[in-house]
Amino acid sequence: MIAMRPVTFAAVVFLAAGLAVGQSNKQQPLPKKIAWTFQGQADDTQESAWASEHRNFSKLVKDATKGRIELAYVSDTAPDTGVLDAVKAHKLNLGFMGVHYKPEMALMNFPSLPIVPNDRLPEILAALKPEFDEIWQKQFGVKLLAFGYYLPQTLFTAQPADTVASLRDKRFRHFGPSVIDLYTRAGVQPVAIANVHMVQQSLIDGKLDGAQGALPAYVNWGWAQKLKYVSNWPLGSVYMALVVNLDDWNALTPELQQEVESAANQLEKRQWQGRQAYVNGLLKKAETDFGSKVVNPSPDEVKKLLENAGPVIEDWKQRVGPGSGEILAAINKALGTDYK
Repeated sequence: MIAMRPVTFAAVVFLAAGLAVGQSNKQQPLPKKIAWTFQGQADDTQESAWASEHRNFSKLVKDATKGRIELAYVSDTAPDTGVLDAVKAHKLNLGFMGVHYKPEMALMNFPSLPIVPNDRLPEILAALKPEFDEIWQKQFGVKLLAFGYYLPQTLFTAQPADTVASLRDKRFRHFGPSVIDLYTRAGVQPVAIANVHMVQQSLIDGKLDGAQGALPAYVNWGWAQKLKYVSNWPLGSVYMALVVNLDDWNALTPELQQEVESAANQLEKRQWQGRQAYVNGLLKKAETDFGSKVVNPSPDEVKKLLENAGPVIEDWKQRVGPGSGEILAAINKALGTDYK
């Protein structure tokens, strides 16, 4: 007969503690349907039509997750500059945040450098996505899902501006330190007007020979009546990141995470294509309604302008600090350049 050992008080405590730990580590079951709130850039104005695909993200997610996740679309729960804070505070579950709004995002805002062609932005961002996701998670406490794209910047001028020589001594509205620095070095007289609504009055007053901006301002706000020429010079770019609350993200199963990421990648591609179609439509409208003419610089003229970029890049590197080398490596790999 085997003698039974008495169970000590310490053993009872140990067993109880083990059960408690096991229960606390067990993931709470997800509800059958998850309801999230998503903020996009498309509102009720025609000017936001470039972001209209954002409204379709709810369907993409619903289809990808077989109805397990439903998104309620909003456009104004938080101001554009406050989407990140609203996501972190659970006022939104996910939304698009412009990286140019916060100075501490200067490294990720590298497309403000005019050496980055707008039409190559998606592939460069794709190469940097793993590093940027790590920054979003560790520094800002959210998960990066995908990118979104604002309208490209264009130069509108009173006279044809398709050579570096034709830019010199002209008073053009520019914005952003890197763009202003580059064009100053090329002989332009940049006029810093941060508020786009002030450009038209400056044109009326004869204080500008041209202006950098996006096509809706050109077509809808009177610029096209004064500036008949449209040129695609290096002017920097702005983009946004689709970010999700990290607690909400980590609560999903790996399968749901994969399905949401797939939907987000679809959204990114569709929004880029929709933006391009919107730009082409506005350009046709400008040509038809105002007699605007596209006069683009040749690749050699663009190269000539960018010969002034060395000091601009060096200043940017000083401003953003560590990490600039990885950014330049991704740019060089995509473009076949050798920026340092």
